[in-house]
Amino acid sequence: MSANDLRPTVFRAGSVLEGHDVLVVDGRIAAIGVDLVVPGGTDEIDARGYGADWTLTQYFVWYYLNWGKKFRPEDIHAGNLLGALEALDAGVTTCVDWSHGLQTIDHADAAVDALASVPGRFVLAYGNIQGALANWTGTPSSASFSTVAPAISKARRATTPCG
Repeated sequence: MSANDLRPTVFRAGSVLEGHDVLVVDGRIAAIGVDLVVPGGTDEIDARGYGADWTLTQYFVWYYLNWGKKFRPEDIHAGNLLGALEALDAGVTTCVDWSHGLQTIDHADAAVDALASVPGRFVLAYGNIQGALANWTGTPSSASFSTVAPAISKARRATTPCG
């Protein structure tokens, strides 16, 4: 997945900047503000009340039990991109991303692509709370670790210089 394959996305009324929207176009933050006017065809995500003030128990119940299996590769990409940009904005240049939502190779590729698009040093720690690595898909070829090796190699190359 490349940034050019993504439709514009706006996250409405987030809680990092109370009440502000974040518009992402071509995989990059294009605007931040209140009640942003967005291009036609933009996906809108209502971000009110999700995560910022939750306890760990609330997070686990919401993520793992209620919604974790529904996240698409595009959702993983958006989360990793915003998280990496937030870390960099805060002055953090080296991160380990414990990516516990990787349900398929496509999810893993989306996570790596997002991290590779941000200057910084990132280590993708593969994780899938929903099942074992060999169970990512039902096909026999993907049950073999050898089919995952190219994604791991790609993750190692995702480190980009900070400056």
